[in-house]
Amino acid sequence: MRRNERFLPTVPVTLIGALVLPILFIFCVLWAARVSHSERMVGNHGVFIRDPAVVPSVAESVQAVYSLASLQLLSKVPQLPAAPITRTVSAAVPTVVAQSLPPTDPPKTAVLDNRSLFALGAIETGNNDNEIGQAGEVSRYQIMPSVWKHYSRSSYYDDPQVSRAVAQQHWSSLRAAFKNKAGREPDNFDMYVLWNTCYGYYASRGFQPARLDPSVRDRAQRFVNLIERGES
Repeated sequence: MRRNERFLPTVPVTLIGALVLPILFIFCVLWAARVSHSERMVGNHGVFIRDPAVVPSVAESVQAVYSLASLQLLSKVPQLPAAPITRTVSAAVPTVVAQSLPPTDPPKTAVLDNRSLFALGAIETGNNDNEIGQAGEVSRYQIMPSVWKHYSRSSYYDDPQVSRAVAQQHWSSLRAAFKNKAGREPDNFDMYVLWNTCYGYYASRGFQPARLDPSVRDRAQRFVNLIERGES
């Protein structure tokens, strides 16, 4: 019995070449895609290209971001136009130069010395020991009898020694009262006003000579003039 034999059909070479070339092309494309994928790495937030230079568009983007960041760090922060600063310059304190003032003689403290006693007797009575005033004043210094009795029991009003002692005590009393009320030492003008007027008259005028009666002021000034004349 004859054995049947099969024979494969003869395939043309050109047909085989036409089939192999597309397969090689597909294989090359797949290999290139695998290689391109292997060049990538997956990060925590997406896909990052290991070598950005392979893709020109990505490299340009990274360069642009880097340039922008550099410009922001190196450039000055734009500022709004500042308001003009007003500086307060303290005015220079003027230097006070002490100037010597013309010498002025301070009021002299009233002292009932011999010169003052003479001027007082001269104004009151012309130093007449027997003079009696209209209100009953006695001695050359014209002291009221009621005032005299505060300092002496003697009635020898015409005795210069007795009247001098009484006058000195009364002068000291008036001086202390003035200093206590006016707050300053009296001068000769003040003392004569106290001597020649009633008690409290000068205080009621505020111890101001301008407020005195003109006759009182004139007599007090005459007393001062007599003392100063005797000192010259």
